Amino acid sequence: MSQRQLANLGVDALEKFFDAKRNNSDALTTLLGELSHRKMPRAKALKRRVMDALAFTKTKELDDAALFIMTPAQHRRVAEVYRKGGPDWTKEEREYASKLADH
Repeated sequence: MSQRQLANLGVDALEKFFDAKRNNSDALTTLLGELSHRKMPRAKALKRRVMDALAFTKTKELDDAALFIMTPAQHRRVAEVYRKGGPDWTKEEREYASKLADH
């Protein structure tokens, strides 16, 4: 299986993927990983939307008393993406991602 499962998709398709999977944290994590390789403004904007959606998804799950417990494999996957960050990530994004990765 390819490391970058979404590499062959354009930003239009990635936006549609996001719209269809915005409540699926595994899909959003995969999308975030792909977007960390993208440098175009539209991809950067989508990456911010994905990060917001991930934060909202986790918060909503906790608020709904459906305690979200990540498996060790899921945690490692998310932490790896967050630790690597992206060359275009702002200082704020890197700090936020670092806190999440260390959690």
